[in-house]
This record gives sequence, structure tokens and C-alpha cells, in this order.
Amino acid sequence: MAKLLFEYCLKLIDFFSRIKNKTCGITTDGATNYVKAFSTFGLDSIDNMPDSGEEDSIQEAPIDIVTILTEPGDGSEVWLPKNFRCAAHCLSLVAKKDAAKAERDQHYKKLSRGFFGQVQGLWNFQARSNQKSDDILELIGSKFIIPNETRWNSHFDALVDIQKKIDKNPEGMWKVLERMPGLRRFRDVELEFLKEYITVMTPIAQGLDKLQGDQDMSLGYLLPTITSIKKKLNRISSNLRHCQPLLDSILTGLSTRFDHLYDDDDFLLATVTVPMFKTMWTEDAEIKSRSARLLKQAEQRIVSSEEEEEVEMPLVGRQNSFFEIAQEEEEQDGEAVQYLRSKDTNLKSLKKWPKIEKVFRKYNTPLPSSASVERLFSRGSLVFQTKRHKLLDSNFEIHVFMKSNAALF
Repeated sequence: MAKLLFEYCLKLIDFFSRIKNKTCGITTDGATNYVKAFSTFGLDSIDNMPDSGEEDSIQEAPIDIVTILTEPGDGSEVWLPKNFRCAAHCLSLVAKKDAAKAERDQHYKKLSRGFFGQVQGLWNFQARSNQKSDDILELIGSKFIIPNETRWNSHFDALVDIQKKIDKNPEGMWKVLERMPGLRRFRDVELEFLKEYITVMTPIAQGLDKLQGDQDMSLGYLLPTITSIKKKLNRISSNLRHCQPLLDSILTGLSTRFDHLYDDDDFLLATVTVPMFKTMWTEDAEIKSRSARLLKQAEQRIVSSEEEEEVEMPLVGRQNSFFEIAQEEEEQDGEAVQYLRSKDTNLKSLKKWPKIEKVFRKYNTPLPSSASVERLFSRGSLVFQTKRHKLLDSNFEIHVFMKSNAALF
């Protein structure tokens, strides 16, 4: 499976021949087959995300690397670019798998299971019974949001919807619960739990929405997003009565899955070249100085490469060569220093510093999330319906392209 993915990725990169030599990285989820492909055939074998610990991981047989790499004509001299694990997927795992570890605390476990059992009962009645669904609409004016099992965001949005309905029409909610067999009113402690749960999970949901965006999003947004989530969570830690175990589990999960990225030069360069962030997104002096140093080094590499391409110009002013006059070189701040001193946070300001713009383009080309591709697949399924199942590949591609870029036309 790893070799098949390797060959398919190479064909895909080769298909878009104009970007063949400009591919900076490939963003995937944390499935075992992708991890194996990039760890075996990747140019940079260092994983930038830890193992996701998914239950559906695929167990593969050992691969004879020597045999694969010595096979003639198999493209083994070509390596895959760096692999970036989908940050939105990892953040969802924090909200689901890591948050579930809070149930090691018995008080939290009893309270959460009792409350979520009640909520799941409401969702089940609405989804499975037209009569109950009509009763809900009649009593509270709108139906509940039913969460999607594969998207944690939808679960959070459904809980926020319940909270809003309770605040807006509590009597209607109690009547709904009374009409549902086996359900009861929420206790006061459960309502407190719901508010605390939403308070704790709001920074995670906001971070996911940011990382999964299509506009104004690049790899340089990941570290500031994670840092902001941690700051928001630490500020609310002293105001919790029931969800402190949940908060602790989430902070631990964030550290386990993301802390090593703060030591990755690619992520630091991607972040420091975003004018909105530069080195202002962190309070860590070591990260600030390291980011500035990396940016200066990247600028120097560009300067060196440009100097090598320069054509040697003929000497002029030979008549003054008799006088041995020491020429004082005028020291000027490089673009990196000027850029870091600037207070301009607009992305267009990079035009002032062409070398910094080159660094930005190199390290911010990858996206932190694969959500954009998943949305593209969803649009493809909307095009490929029963009446269109005989579309040619070229026509199908045109339809998906037009549907995905409708806003531009």
C-alpha cells in the first residue's frame, strides 16, 4: 500500500508538470498508509505530527526497502516532498480521544455520561420519529441540530444549539423532555456542566474553524492558532467546578500532538513570514530569537544565490587605481531586520521586501488542513449523481472545477 501511494503521488505531481519542481509539501490525514508511504519514500522522513492513535489504523506487512529502492525504472530516485499531517484532524482527535480521558475522574464521568445520554435521546427521537420531530418544532419553534458522527464540530454546534434553546424557551424545552419516553428534565448541575463544557470547548471549535478555512489560511497560521487556544484555556481554568478534568486532558493532548512543532524550522519560518504574526504571536524569548535568526539565514541564502547568478561587470575608474584609498562599506539593515521592525500587518506589505516574500511563498504554500480537499470531494459527489453517471472524466473535471470556482465567475 505504501509503494502504491508513493507511485500515485508521483504521478499526480507529474500530471501538473508546471508545479513539479515547486511542490513544497503534501498535507494528508494521519492514516497509517500515508504515514508509511512518506516515512519510507519521503524526502524528509521526520514526521511533524505524532501517531494519531486511530482505531482504524491499517496493519501492514514489513517492506523490503532495499529491494524497492534497487528496482530499475521504478522512479526510486525521486522522493516525495515533506509530509504535513492535517492539523484539523489532529485537533479533532484532541477534542474526541484526548477529551475522553477526562472520564478517569469519577465525578466528571458520572455527570457527562448522564447528560450526554439525555441529549443523545433527544437527537434520536427527532431523527427516528416524525411525530416527535413535529412535537419539537411545535413546542420550541425549531428542530435540534443533529450532529454528524464524523465531524466533532457538528457535535459542538449541536450542544450550543441546545444551550440557546434552553436560554430562549426553557418551558418549551421541559415540555419536549416530558413528551419523550425515558427522558427527564435537566438537573441544575447538568445545566452548569453544559455551560462549562461549551466554555472549555469553544477555543477548540474556533481553532478548527480557522484551520479549515479556504481564505487567508496557510501553514504559518498553525502555531499562532495552537498558542491562542492554550492561552484561552489557561485563562478559564480557575472558573470551573465540573470540567477541570476535561480542561486538563485537552491541554495535555495539545502538548502531546503539537508541542514538537515549535522546534520545526519550517513551521517557524512559515509563521514569522506572515506579517500579522512575525514574532509577536509568542511570549517565548527563545522562539522569538530563533525565528528572527532563521529568517535572516533564509534571506542570506537568497542573497547568495542571487550573487552567483550576477554577471561580472567590467571595472571602471582605472585612472584612480593608483591611489590606495580604503573604501568604507556602508552597513545597511537587511530586509529581515526591516521587515521585523515594520508595524505593517497587511499581507500585501511583503511586496516591499522581495526576499522575505520569496521565503513566505516557499514555506506558506502548504495548507495546515486537508479540509479543502475533502470539500472538493463533497462537491464531486454532488456532480456525480444518478443522471450524470455516464460523464466522461474530462467533463466531470470541468463540472467540479466550475462548481468549486463559481464565486469567481
